Amino acid sequence: MRNAFMRSKDFVAQIRPLMIELSDHTGETVNLAILSADRALFVSQIESANMMRMVAPLGSLSPLHASGAGKALLSALNAQERNHLMDQMTYDALTNKTHQSKNSLTKEIERIIEEGRSYDREEHVERMQCVAAPVFNELGAPVCALSISGPGVRITEEVLIRHGDAVAQTANHATQLVGGISPSHWVTYD
Repeated sequence: MRNAFMRSKDFVAQIRPLMIELSDHTGETVNLAILSADRALFVSQIESANMMRMVAPLGSLSPLHASGAGKALLSALNAQERNHLMDQMTYDALTNKTHQSKNSLTKEIERIIEEGRSYDREEHVERMQCVAAPVFNELGAPVCALSISGPGVRITEEVLIRHGDAVAQTANHATQLVGGISPSHWVTYD
C-alpha cells in the first residue's frame, strides 16, 4: 500500500487545484482514489465546508463493487483486467443496495462505460451519495478516480446527476493535465 501511495504523489499535486475547484463548485467533499489490489485507496481529499459531510480518512480503503471511486476505477480497466479482478472479488453486502454478484455489477459497469461516470447510491454507506470518474495515463489506463461525496439529504438524484457532469468534466481535464488519453471505449466530456 505504501508503494501505491508514493506513486500517486506524482500526479496528486497536479490534480489538486482541479479538486479544489470541483469542491468549491459543488460544495461537497472531493476525493482522489487509486487502485490498490481489489480496493480503492483514498490518497487525497478536499473536505466540504458543510457541517454535515462525507469524509474518508486518507489511507482508507473502499471495496470496488460498492463505492463510486471503486466502480470508476474498475470500469476504466481493459476488459481482460476487469474480468480477472471481478472474478477474484468478494461481493459483501454493505447496505441493502450493494451489488452482491459479478452479474449485477457487470450490468452497471456497462452503463458506467457508456456514461463516463459511476454512482454510489447508498451502496457503501447508507444515506450517502457519491459520483466518480476516472483519470487516465498516457497509455489510457486509469491512474486514479475523482469522486464527489455527500449526504443524501443534500445530494438528491437531480443534484447527483449534475455533480456527475462536473466530475466527468474535471476528470477529463485532469487526464489532459497529466498527459493522459482516454481509451477508445470510454466516453469523455469537455
